[in-house]
Amino acid sequence: MTQIGAFDPALLTGPHMRAEGVVTLARDLQCAGLFFWLSPRRRVRLGTASEVEVGGTRLPVPDLSATRVTVDGGQREYVAFDSADYLGASVSPRLVEAAMNALLDAGAGTGGSRLVCGTTASHEQLEVAIAEYEHADASLFFGAGYDANVAVGMMHGGAPVLADELLHASAIDGCRAGRAAVEVFRHNDAEDLEERLHEAERCGRPSVWVESVYSMSGDEVAPRVLRVAQRHGASIIVDAAHSTLAGEGPGGWQVDGVDRTGITVVGTTSKAAGAAGGYVAGSRGCVAAYMLAARPFWFSTSPPASTCAAAHAALRLMSGPDGDVRRRRLRTNAARVRDELREMGYDIGSSTTYIIPVILGDTATTLRATALLRARGILAGGVLAPAVPRGQERIRLCVSSEHTAGEIDQLLDAFRDSRDALLGPHCADRRES
Repeated sequence: MTQIGAFDPALLTGPHMRAEGVVTLARDLQCAGLFFWLSPRRRVRLGTASEVEVGGTRLPVPDLSATRVTVDGGQREYVAFDSADYLGASVSPRLVEAAMNALLDAGAGTGGSRLVCGTTASHEQLEVAIAEYEHADASLFFGAGYDANVAVGMMHGGAPVLADELLHASAIDGCRAGRAAVEVFRHNDAEDLEERLHEAERCGRPSVWVESVYSMSGDEVAPRVLRVAQRHGASIIVDAAHSTLAGEGPGGWQVDGVDRTGITVVGTTSKAAGAAGGYVAGSRGCVAAYMLAARPFWFSTSPPASTCAAAHAALRLMSGPDGDVRRRRLRTNAARVRDELREMGYDIGSSTTYIIPVILGDTATTLRATALLRARGILAGGVLAPAVPRGQERIRLCVSSEHTAGEIDQLLDAFRDSRDALLGPHCADRRES
């Protein structure tokens, strides 16, 4: 793992001061020997091999585990509960085949932005497929979901934006860069949103920005929030990063009584799609505006054709029967983990999905939990302040459709056996309450 040398927080000035706490925390974690998130990982190779067709030739490729990894070249295997590869798509031979053929056709990189020399047939084909998947008029592909969110935020200029308090940092960064007038409403609170909409409407047509599935809490956007926004005629933006392909309906999310017409969706192909990149989907006029004026699109070298081809393959594969089977399995796996953790007395907040926070409430307990889980052969991400509010520190579990019953048993047994160490002597009382 890359070593972090001595760091003087005084070097951070102006807007960079916000990073001081994060950098200092990273340094302290490394000194404590607990900062293992940056350690290189390698997928465990399974005992069989698949064949792919590359350039007209059949080639064997190893079958890789979707859930088991080794860390830092070590011999021990770990079960990963910290990956957003919710459907195990990243190890699909079909994605590997598509990427390898695109490498032969277009090379390893594009050499420039989309508006200079960075557009290939793979980019155009992927954008058509994304628009079809989202039931949108058009889409625009970016190198990362972060770039897509920043682009949307920057395009708001000084217009009012009402953001759910748990909205992803990339969206807030984009709004700040575009000098939008951002106001935060309480998470999933339709009454608070409506009150703020009345005020924001005095400054022009407001936008309401939410997530379909919230990345740190694992709950879904409240339908009433979207209905209130539409009743007020607000522009709606949905960050669907954690529901793309993993959820049901167009774009992985659907809300009864909400018309998707006119809604701008920011999605990703780096999570359940198993590849990389992000996109904006919506009306032709909206997408044209981003193509012509969004700085992250103009001034970034485009993602390679191999990435686009892999993402396109994922959309084809996971939108079909195989994806349906995996999504059903994902819901079953996630429901079991949620139910049993609650029964043990753990606080998992309002999670209803495959993202399950185990809220432990302080840094020391959260670090203890990551160490205890790792000793039991499980990798799970500890989320500390300032990534979440102080007092809300947590383990964030990401469940996959490809986790076996035995791997879930291993996770739940580890939490069960660590209950006293993590919850203290009153865990029985918490379970009963």
